Amino acid sequence: MRIKCCATYVVREVLGEEPNDFSGRLAAQKLIYLIQKVLGINLGYSFMWFSRGPYSKALAKDLRGCEEGVKCLGDDELRKARELISRLRGSGVPLTKALEIAASYLMLRDEVFPKPEDPVKELLERKPFIKDEEVNAVLDVLSPFL
Repeated sequence: MRIKCCATYVVREVLGEEPNDFSGRLAAQKLIYLIQKVLGINLGYSFMWFSRGPYSKALAKDLRGCEEGVKCLGDDELRKARELISRLRGSGVPLTKALEIAASYLMLRDEVFPKPEDPVKELLERKPFIKDEEVNAVLDVLSPFL
């Protein structure tokens, strides 16, 4: 079940920023997708493939409509989410791009139909601005979580 304004709280607590511009909302979309997919924490959002990867219309609405966040994760869940983001920050890929790579790869790997034979190749074809070495760096970070 979705808790209105939970996502705003999570973005502030984990990314340490406000989701109030395009870049911030893009990062927030990918963060929430990864928290649900990688950490198994259901925040109640469903995602579809969009040009920049996983996108949730309900999440976009919540991010625009919530000035105050609502605490919805426990300390252990926050710690895990911060650890994932810390590792992505250390990948050498700018965080917003690393989030997009990680979330897009996972969605291509697990949730699009028809399922691509090689999700990395598909990712690179769909997003020509991403370099092969950036994908490898991000996947190295993700592998212990998968």
